[in-house]
Amino acid sequence: MSMGNAINRLNRLKKNSLDVTGKITVARGLKVKTLSTTKLGSIFNRTYCVQNSVICFVDSRRVFVTPFTRKKLADLIDAGFIRAEFDVPFADGSYPANDREKWHRMKLRASGSNCQDYERDCTEFCDRNGIGALKKATLSRCFMIPQAGVPVEYDGLKAIVLPACKELSVDCTVLSKLGTFCERNGRVVFVYRDGHTYVTRVAPIVDELREAGYRESLLSVPFSHDEIITDPRLAQKWAQT
Repeated sequence: MSMGNAINRLNRLKKNSLDVTGKITVARGLKVKTLSTTKLGSIFNRTYCVQNSVICFVDSRRVFVTPFTRKKLADLIDAGFIRAEFDVPFADGSYPANDREKWHRMKLRASGSNCQDYERDCTEFCDRNGIGALKKATLSRCFMIPQAGVPVEYDGLKAIVLPACKELSVDCTVLSKLGTFCERNGRVVFVYRDGHTYVTRVAPIVDELREAGYRESLLSVPFSHDEIITDPRLAQKWAQT
């Protein structure tokens, strides 16, 4: 890759990041405080740090922050930035008090990019290990557990049903769950080749899963105890499966 191309990508990254050079107002819940990044900018020039899916990088003493994606990290490395260790603004769940909406939009865009990377990694692993695809008609009758989870109520208790793979990053735990399924009380849950968790009432799906290379495993089976979904939109989706 040419240096000119790397510089252009870096300039785009800087333009689409938050410039937090100097004093910034940081909020978290009802708490607001002021931070200074002046010292950070003077000591860590041409370096970056990643903490809790937030990237902070310094260029020409100016400090930039952006939600993590693989592409952004690759742009920094290609431009010659070196990894360092320092405190990253907003990595603790706080946000810029004066740019809250912009930061939220940036995080949403980054989440979509990271999800695509995750699904691609999972699919490539399944391709290499003989875990095939289900019929489109079959998958359309299944309910995908969103990453944020499904709020439910059972026997007077409230809970959140989470997917089997809770983080959108491929590690040994995710790899061990890809292509697995479990059946209980007329419900079947499986971790599909895209890395997402699906649930269905259709018991005959087990034969199709086995034929596609899926194996039975111990998984928590959502809705197998007649839990009530308290989110109307998600409840309707489940009712349509």
